[in-house]
Amino acid sequence: MKDLFARLLPAWLEEFRPALRFLFIFLAVYAGMSLAYQGYLQRSGAHVDPMSRILGEHAAMGLRAVGYTAVSEHSLGLQEERILIDSIAKVKVIEGCNGLSVMILFLAFVLAFGPWSSRKGKFVVWGLLAIHAFNVIRVAVLALIIHHSDGSWYSVQKNLFTGSIYLLVLV
Repeated sequence: MKDLFARLLPAWLEEFRPALRFLFIFLAVYAGMSLAYQGYLQRSGAHVDPMSRILGEHAAMGLRAVGYTAVSEHSLGLQEERILIDSIAKVKVIEGCNGLSVMILFLAFVLAFGPWSSRKGKFVVWGLLAIHAFNVIRVAVLALIIHHSDGSWYSVQKNLFTGSIYLLVLV
């Protein structure tokens, strides 16, 4: 692979080889995993995807742990998982909320940096777990904000909560 990459580069681009290698690996991994993710979503059909269901269940479990009467449910035929507090739907978890697209971005970024090692493997595992845990907290807190607010929560969800998970990946 290294020789192939070197042969494809003109001599004047040789000084940019590390950056180009990073970009090539990042884009290849990101594109491949994004296509796999789309296939995963298509296999879910008219039902909520399994990762959204897991996220909803974990968020409801967290809310119950701090004293709220919360459950996670999915409606047949709908591609959403709902988190209910006191039997009232507060949050709909759909494929964009489940964190898999952020996990794909994280994996592509980490895999593009240098060779694989056991240390990098541990970093990937802990990073994916951190993204999921943060996402569970993010969805649970959003449900609490909606539960205790007058409905002016949309801009908080759209801007602050979406940006916060990308900030975690950057950190």
